[in-house]
Amino acid sequence: MDQKPHQICDQPLKIDKPYDKDQFYLPEYCKEYIDQILIPKGLIECRIEKLAHDIANYYQDRPFITISLLKGSIRIQMKIAHCLSEIYKSGKYKNCVRNEYVRVKSYVNDQSSGTITMIGLESVDFTGKEVLVIEDIVDTGLTLTKFNARLYELGAKAVSYTHLTLPTIYSVQISVVAVSLKKK
Repeated sequence: MDQKPHQICDQPLKIDKPYDKDQFYLPEYCKEYIDQILIPKGLIECRIEKLAHDIANYYQDRPFITISLLKGSIRIQMKIAHCLSEIYKSGKYKNCVRNEYVRVKSYVNDQSSGTITMIGLESVDFTGKEVLVIEDIVDTGLTLTKFNARLYELGAKAVSYTHLTLPTIYSVQISVVAVSLKKK
């Protein structure tokens, strides 16, 4: 059984510097809290659409389960699911994606606790299934490393990942990268 995440997209979009906040509309109540824009909304949406096409091309007609790691990745998962639905409606592939949601907690306030709590895995049968984990941000990789191991313990056939930012330090190979930022 291969326990390394599968490579789906190997060309991450790189953003080397932030944008001046004055180039974008910001609500008045936000302006004092924002110094610069790291990733414009339109760029994120276009990249998510590209990811959905890469995901569809990877899985083609093979069924798979998406898992959104709550709470941060729910909007990304919803956008990917919508794009995948449009791709499958077009008739390019005949596929059915099951969307699941798991609460994984490893932080207390803004610090990694080193302990992982997982809620929601017990309701899903992963035996022999291909799984795509959708995450918003990977920081140290500790959460994904332990989550990956748990999915294989539960019988997953293969596990792949997608997320939006990639810091320079991580311990899990990420298979789909939407945007890569330099870590400050």
